Amino acid sequence: YDIAFKAGSLQGNVDALSRLPLEEKPSSTPIPGDTVLMLEALDSSSPVTSAAIKAWTDKDPVLSRVRGFVLHGNWEPVEQDANFKPFKNRELELCVQDG
Repeated sequence: YDIAFKAGSLQGNVDALSRLPLEEKPSSTPIPGDTVLMLEALDSSSPVTSAAIKAWTDKDPVLSRVRGFVLHGNWEPVEQDANFKPFKNRELELCVQDG
């Protein structure tokens, strides 16, 4: 690959993010373990709820089957299917909460 200079004026999206002010400076940067299960921290005014995620998962043909595999452990029917490979590769990291 080649590295090429690109003027900041041509990188509006990156420039805007780099200048986006925070309301307050965080005392530390959260590590991934601190950000897992953030859904639990949402208040009742959030448009995203665990019930909504469950309903969307029920409608999704891949995710609904992945949930079944996580709950019951039988991945054999889809082990060769490319749609399920990312989930199968992480099967020990997956869990189901609230349904």
